[in-house]
Amino acid sequence: MRDDIFKEKKGAKFSFDESVASVFDDMLNRSIPYYNIMLDLVVQIIIKNSNTGDRIYDLGCSTTKLLIELDRKAEHKLNLIGV
Repeated sequence: MRDDIFKEKKGAKFSFDESVASVFDDMLNRSIPYYNIMLDLVVQIIIKNSNTGDRIYDLGCSTTKLLIELDRKAEHKLNLIGV
C-alpha cells in the first residue's frame, strides 16, 4: 500500500498506529536506498548459514517483512521469532 499518511493534517502527535503500519514497508522502500536488495541479501545469508530447526530472531521486526521472506524462501523449516 502506498504511503499517503502525511497528506492529511492531523491535530494529534505522530503515533505508530495501524494506519502507519499498513504503509510502513512503502516508507522504508522510499527512504532507505537499496532496502529491498539489502533485505534479499540478508535472507540469502540466513538461509545459506542455517539448518532445519534453527531459531532465527528478528529484534525490532516492525512489519515482520524479513521473517515473512525467510518463511517464503527457505527450503528448510526454521523457527522464526519476531520481537
